[in-house]
Amino acid sequence: FDYDDITIAEVDQGRRFLERSTMLSMRYWSHERTVVPHAEGCEVRDQVSFRTRFPSAWIPGLEAAIATMLRAIFRHRHLRLVTLFPALGNRD
Repeated sequence: FDYDDITIAEVDQGRRFLERSTMLSMRYWSHERTVVPHAEGCEVRDQVSFRTRFPSAWIPGLEAAIATMLRAIFRHRHLRLVTLFPALGNRD
């Protein structure tokens, strides 16, 4: 229900990417994902910032509602990652 013009601005293979894109609904979209290794696996971190194409004052609370929705989407994605890539245990 939206249009994306996705641009990968930076890549650190296997550790990080930075996406800076535009969408039909978003004037600005930035998504940075980092993967931080730990002894027992890794931690995936997502940082997202955005600006809607229309002034958020037109609909009070809109950006807060979008931020809440995005937190739920990324929480779901992280749960899927854990399901798809379960801990492999100690391989020593």
